Amino acid sequence: MQVPTTWLHFVGRSYWKDIPKFEREARKYGVSRRVSLRDLKRMAWDDRVVLAQWQGKAVAFGQFTITRISGLGAEVRDEVLKRYGGWLIDAGGAFVERECGSYYTGPCFVVSASVADVASVIEEKGYTGPLMVSGPYRPLTFDLLREPAAPRLHCRWSKDGPPFVVRARVVLRDVPHRQGFRAFDWRAFCEAVEEELCNPNGRGMVAVRGQFYASAVPVETGGEGEIQQVVSYARVER
Repeated sequence: MQVPTTWLHFVGRSYWKDIPKFEREARKYGVSRRVSLRDLKRMAWDDRVVLAQWQGKAVAFGQFTITRISGLGAEVRDEVLKRYGGWLIDAGGAFVERECGSYYTGPCFVVSASVADVASVIEEKGYTGPLMVSGPYRPLTFDLLREPAAPRLHCRWSKDGPPFVVRARVVLRDVPHRQGFRAFDWRAFCEAVEEELCNPNGRGMVAVRGQFYASAVPVETGGEGEIQQVVSYARVER
């Protein structure tokens, strides 16, 4: 079974001045982030994207799982459906107004194609529209086998999984701001966060060392996810 890749992606402050503003929008509409075709080719359904914002330092605060590719034109959508099959789950027509731009949603289909398959069709058709990867928003949470050392952050007891589940924002001390998506070592990151959370001398916001470089997992063909057309996309220029 393929293990999904984790990606680190920065949310700019030109549209979202702070993290709560982005979170309010993400809870309403889900997360939808612009992606280059080059990055899209390396992705797969169910990949995790860790979201961060630069605030004089990198602060990781949330995540989403890639379940949809949106921003597609009708020609790309029809070709993907012709090759791989799919079925309609939403006729579209909803107006979405984000800080970075607004648009009307088009039809959304579940398709039996990998992200790489969809990316190949985009490249073949020469489509240059605003590609986006999307999914439901979740705050960062960490499963701990040890009890956190201080009563900080949001911590709850878990009956079914690891004993403790902690919600936290994390300062990435050694990670510089960079556009796009970079493969991120989720396992090493979680281990560093757990060590910090269980440190009896820890104070304030959780902060970890390391750049957590990783390699993308080779993408397999097949899979199942969603594709959606976007109509009348208008980006806000700042």
